[in-house]
Amino acid sequence: MLLTLNYPKNFERIIKIVREKDYLIHPYKTNISNIYNPSNYFENIRFLKITYKLILDRNIFSYIISSIKSKEPNINLRNAIALISFCQFSEILIEPSLAIYEKINYDKNHITDALEELRIFRSIDNSPNPESLIAYACGFKNNFQTQKMERQDISIEDWFSKYDKLTN
Repeated sequence: MLLTLNYPKNFERIIKIVREKDYLIHPYKTNISNIYNPSNYFENIRFLKITYKLILDRNIFSYIISSIKSKEPNINLRNAIALISFCQFSEILIEPSLAIYEKINYDKNHITDALEELRIFRSIDNSPNPESLIAYACGFKNNFQTQKMERQDISIEDWFSKYDKLTN
């Protein structure tokens, strides 16, 4: 079966950035070029019903969050948004829970900040204009569009208030 994809403008640059940063870690025995080829994800998702998830750690998550706040974006912020763009186009789900748990670290004082970061992340990940993310990641713009998101994660706050960090 032949699968043809039309990339958005400048998407080749996004692939190059993500590949050069070697952001994707995987357990598969495959050629590295296959990991950074969006059509492979499309084919597996569409025809084999495979689901892919990117699990973010605190480091890259922090760059993603900072990209919305920074007036002078640096290369790390742009690279993090390139990763978001790559995943969105490739239909890879992005799972930020590890980064959120790392932020909270069983300290109830961090819950509110972590949930605000989660709201910001979701507003970026659900951007109504993926082309603005690509333009930002490529350095053509210094900002991008986000989706307004309301905070709805009260259950996380309740869950964390029930448990304390094990000390022994």
